[in-house]
Amino acid sequence: MRNLCRLFMVTALATLFFGVNAFAKLSKAQEAAQWESKATQVMDICLVGSPPFRLTEDVKVWTKEDKWVEGTYTIIWGSPDQWNEELTLPNYHEIRVGGQQSIWSLRSQPHWTAAALHAWPLVKIPGFTARAEKFGVNRIYETKAGEITSRCFFGKPIGSVKAEECFDVDHSFFLSSTDTAASGMMRTEFGDYFKVGEHFIPRQRRQFRNGHLVGEVHVRDASLTQAVDPAMLAPPLGAMRTAGCQSPVTPKPITMPDPAARRAKVSGTVALEVRIDPHGSVEDAVVVESLAPSLDNSVVETIKKGWRFEPATCLGAPVPFEMVVEVDFLRSIF
Repeated sequence: MRNLCRLFMVTALATLFFGVNAFAKLSKAQEAAQWESKATQVMDICLVGSPPFRLTEDVKVWTKEDKWVEGTYTIIWGSPDQWNEELTLPNYHEIRVGGQQSIWSLRSQPHWTAAALHAWPLVKIPGFTARAEKFGVNRIYETKAGEITSRCFFGKPIGSVKAEECFDVDHSFFLSSTDTAASGMMRTEFGDYFKVGEHFIPRQRRQFRNGHLVGEVHVRDASLTQAVDPAMLAPPLGAMRTAGCQSPVTPKPITMPDPAARRAKVSGTVALEVRIDPHGSVEDAVVVESLAPSLDNSVVETIKKGWRFEPATCLGAPVPFEMVVEVDFLRSIF
């Protein structure tokens, strides 16, 4: 499930590391876990028992066609088992309704468009997963910009990926998340926090790839509601049902062989929508953002035939899972 309160998985990366000053005798990873708990209490408006709310966002993303695409996102939240979210973009519309361990989805077309692929990660308010103690933290440092003191954590590398997370020391707000890999740097910044009920959420989120702005979200409206109209929680006509839950454990790669075309003399990224079945096999892989047709075919063939995962789970039971995968091509110098 990829609703507002679940961390959306892009290229198998997740929010990793947190920390806090007050726990000097703890290990770096233990500090991170303590900060994570505090930040969750401050920021997670979808905690069990929190009141219902409605939120609308304006979203703008940059596509490979060298143009900005604008749209809107709305979520009506009753509880982890009662929610409705909707993404509207030019030539694309998607509705998802969450029920008890079920998700119903209806798209205007079978697969994500390039704009939808970039928009879904952006419209999600950051979620938190307890991974710091498992993966570890290499370094902690503090910086000050104006009135804001931030505390930042460098996580131990996961494969070729290095992650950095920064928080507002005074308020426990999430300030930025940076992932650096061989293909470059992706950074997401969060700011202009405001209160909704007993929690705080960022009014603005901006995403940068290698220093260039590629997407931004602005919260147009957010407010608590007394109750959710039951009609809004009914699955739309023609929607497909899949197993789902509020906090699924995402798939973990077991084997991910490189595509045969990886050494091609080109640079760029092929982005795919990948569906993984409850056994961890790739059920389908569809190119959403192309680099070159010959490379696309090689990537799809390799992923379908060679990639295997530990399946996603919901309450311990394997479930199908859909995610975005980006395969990077680096120009060969030989």
